[in-house]
Amino acid sequence: MKKGSGGVCVAAQVFLSLSYVDAEFVADVKKRLPFGLAHFYPESFENGEKIIHAMQKRVEASRLFVLFASPEGLTSAAVKYEMAEAEKKIAFDPAARLLIFPTAPEVTFKDLPKWMQDYWMGSAGYSSADIARYITTCLLAPNEGLATAATKVIGRGETLNRLESLSAELLHRKRVAPRVYILAGFSGIGRRTFASYFMRTSLAGEAALAFGPTIRLAAQADLIDLYRELRDAIDDNIAPEDLRNDQSAFGSLDLGAQVDEVARLLTHFSKLGQAVTFVSTSGFSEDSGEPKDWVRALIPRLPQDLTVFIVSNRQFPEEFIEELGIAVQMRVEELKDRDTKTLMIYTADRLRVEDLSVPDEMIKAIGGHPDVANAAVRLAKQKGMHALSNNPGYLYNVQRTILGEALEEEALSTTDRAILDTLCWVPALGGDIVQEIVCNVASISDDQFIDACQQLVMGCLVIAQGYSYSIASPIRQLYRRWYVTPPETLTVIATTLAAHWKEAEKSGKFREDLFEAFVYMHAFKGEKLPDELKGLLSPGTLEGVVSETYNRGKNEDDPELLERAVTWGSIAEDMEMSASVREEILGTVARAQIRLAQWDQAQHTLNRIKEANYQSYHFLQGHFYRRRGNFQKATDFLEVAAEGRKFKRSAVHELAITYSKRGRDDKLDALLHRHSHLIEDSAMFLDFSIGQKLKKDDLKEVFGMIRRLRAMGDDEGKADRREAQLLIREGRAREARVLLTKIIEESKTGHFHLRSLRSIAASKDKDFALAKRDIDFVRSLRGREHVAFRLEAEMHLEAGQPDKATASLKGVEPWYPEDWKLYARILEAKWEASSSLTDRSALKKEIDEIKARYGTSVSLDF
Repeated sequence: MKKGSGGVCVAAQVFLSLSYVDAEFVADVKKRLPFGLAHFYPESFENGEKIIHAMQKRVEASRLFVLFASPEGLTSAAVKYEMAEAEKKIAFDPAARLLIFPTAPEVTFKDLPKWMQDYWMGSAGYSSADIARYITTCLLAPNEGLATAATKVIGRGETLNRLESLSAELLHRKRVAPRVYILAGFSGIGRRTFASYFMRTSLAGEAALAFGPTIRLAAQADLIDLYRELRDAIDDNIAPEDLRNDQSAFGSLDLGAQVDEVARLLTHFSKLGQAVTFVSTSGFSEDSGEPKDWVRALIPRLPQDLTVFIVSNRQFPEEFIEELGIAVQMRVEELKDRDTKTLMIYTADRLRVEDLSVPDEMIKAIGGHPDVANAAVRLAKQKGMHALSNNPGYLYNVQRTILGEALEEEALSTTDRAILDTLCWVPALGGDIVQEIVCNVASISDDQFIDACQQLVMGCLVIAQGYSYSIASPIRQLYRRWYVTPPETLTVIATTLAAHWKEAEKSGKFREDLFEAFVYMHAFKGEKLPDELKGLLSPGTLEGVVSETYNRGKNEDDPELLERAVTWGSIAEDMEMSASVREEILGTVARAQIRLAQWDQAQHTLNRIKEANYQSYHFLQGHFYRRRGNFQKATDFLEVAAEGRKFKRSAVHELAITYSKRGRDDKLDALLHRHSHLIEDSAMFLDFSIGQKLKKDDLKEVFGMIRRLRAMGDDEGKADRREAQLLIREGRAREARVLLTKIIEESKTGHFHLRSLRSIAASKDKDFALAKRDIDFVRSLRGREHVAFRLEAEMHLEAGQPDKATASLKGVEPWYPEDWKLYARILEAKWEASSSLTDRSALKKEIDEIKARYGTSVSLDF
C-alpha cells in the first residue's frame, strides 16, 4: 500500500502494454481484472522509449507493468527493443514490478532480450482468464498484494501449525501427502484467506499453487454447476449457444461420465501447477451431513497432481475423510483477542483512522470475527470511535451495533449506497460492470469509485473474489431490511446488464457472473426468462433464484414476489438435476404457495413431494396444516419430521409452536428437553423460549434473554419484537407503540409481525385509529385473515365493545386454546358490565370452565 500527500491512499496502477496485434486479447484480459481495486491502463507502445517514460513517471502508488508476448507481437517493431543496464535500473525502481506473459506455447523466454527473461511468466497459462487471474492474485495476495485492499493475515500461526500437524499425521499413517484440504467454519472467519496463506507458506515449494482459481458454488450446487464454473474459468471466448449445447450434452451423461469430464477440465490447472479452491456454504453436503453423491464420486478421481481446497460451513464425517486417504479437514477457529486487536490496528492504518483506541470489552464482544473487527474500524472512520466506545450496546449486540451502524445513512456515502444497491440484487458481479453502473448512478469518476470500493472491501461490507464483487453475507439481509433500491438505480442496473448480455451474445463471449446477474434481474423484475436462455440455466442458479425470490417475498410480505418464486420454480419441471436440488426447489415452491394461501396448489405440490419419497414431505405437510390453523393434523406430521434429518431444527420449532397453540405444555417441555442440543445456540429457539416466558408472565429472566438474542447473527429483528412485548406485559403500551413505530419506519421489510403487535399496543393505548390501520394491513395479506379477526377482537375488547369483539372472533375457524382464552376475557368484560345477577352467574360459570380447560396465560404471538 502506498500513501500520497496527507496520508491519502492511492490505488495500485497496472500498465498493460500491448502491440496493436494483441489489442483484442488484452481487452479480454482487462474485463477479468478487479475493477475498483486498481487502475488499469492498456497502452500500445510503438517503441521502447515510451514504456521507459511510463515506468519512470513518479506516481505515488504500487505499480505493475504487464507485457504480452505473442508470436506476432515479438516480430513487430513495437516490441523490438533492447534496454541498456542503466535504463533498466532507472525503469525498475523498488515500487515497480514487471510481468511478461507469453500468449501462445510457441513463444519461449529465449525470444526476449536477455535482461527481460528474469520476468518471464511462462507457467501462468495462455488464456485471457489464466493471465487475468495471475495479475489479480498479484494485486490481492494476502500480506503481499499490491492493492490497498489486500488482506493482512494476523494470528494464524497456531492455525497453520494445526493444519501442518494434520498433514504430517496423514503422511505418517498413509505414506502420502494430502492433496485435498477441507477448511470449515463460520462465514467471515477468514477460511479462504487462510487457504491462500497456507499455500504461500507451508506449500511454498510449489510456487504456482496460489495462482489457481477460487470456484464459488451455490448452496444447492450440482455437478453441472461445477462444470459451468470450470468452463468459465478456463475458456476465453465460449459462445452462449455453444455452452447451451455442451451443458445439454453434459446433463445427458451418467454420474461417472460427468465426473470424468470435470476431472479432465481440472487437469488444466494441475498442468499449470495451480491449486483449485471450491467455496460453498453447504453445497458439498446433504442435510444429513453426508457428502453429496457427486462429491463422493469426484474427490477420489481428481487428477493425481492437483491440490484442492474445499471451504465450507460444515465438516465431512470423519469416516469419509479416512476413506479418501488423501484429505485432511480442520475447523478454522476464531481469532484470539490479542490478534483481533492487532488486526484492527493494521486496518485502521490502511483506512487512515487516526488515534484508534480499542477497548478490551469491545474486543471480547467481537468474538474473534475478522469481518466484524474490520467493520468496526470502518465505523470508527465514518462516525468516530465514540460511536462504539460510548455505546455499551456492542457488549451484547455486536452485529446490530457494528454491522448495523456501519449501514446507517450517515456511515454510507452516495457512492457506497450505489455499490451496495447494485450488489444486493445479484449473487456476484464483475467489477467492470459494477463500475459502469455505479459511475452512471452516482455521476462519479473512476477514481471516486475505486476509493469507495477499497473502503467497502477493507471494511468487510463487500467481498472481492477474482474479478467480481458480492455483498458480505451478514450484511446482505441487514441492508435489504433497511434500504430500498431507488427505481432509477434498478433501471440503470437492468439496462446495463441487458446491454452487456446482448454484446456477449453478439461477440460469442459468455460470462458466468453476467448471466447469473441477468437471470436474477429477470426474476426480481417479474419477467419470464426467454426460452433460449433456459438451456443455459444450471440447477444451482435456478435454486438460488427461487430461494432468494421466496425469501424476499416472505420478509417483505410481498405476494407478487412469492408468485414469482412459484413461477420460476416451475422451470425445474423440464430440467435435468439431482433429486436433492429438485427437492429443494419443490419445497420452496410449496412454502410460497402456502404463504399465498393457495391451499389446493400447495397440496398438489406436496403430493408430488410425497410421491418422490423426499425426506422433506412430513415437515412441509405439517407446515401446511400449521399455517392453516389445523394444529392437530400438523402435530401428526411434525412429530415424524422432528425425528428425521431433513429440516430437523425447523421441524422441532414448528412442532413446539403447535404444542404451544394446543396448550400441550407437557409435550412441549419434553420436546425441548429431548432436542436441547439443537436449540442452545439458535436464535429461533431462544426467541420461542422468550415468548413462552412472556406468555406465562415469568418476566424475571426475559430482559437478559432479549439481550442474548440481539447478540445472535440470525436475530433478524426478533429481539425488537420481544422488547415491545415485554413493555406491553409491564403495562407500558405507549412505550411499546412508540418503539414499534420507530422500528417499522426504519425497516423496509417484515411488517406483518411488527404491525400485528403494534395494533395490540395501540389498542391498549386507546389509539384505535392506528390499531385499525394495522389490522387493515394484516387483513390485506393472503392467509392472514384469521389473525386480523383476532386483532380486531382485541381492539373491540379494549374499546369496551365485547359484543363486537365476539363477532370478530367468530371469524376465526376453528378455535384453539388462544382463541378460547381471548373469548374468556371477552366474557369477563361482559361479566363486569352486566347488572344482572343471573347473567353474571352464568358468565362466571362459563369463564371458569374455559380457564380450567385452557388456562389463563395470554400469548402475544401471531
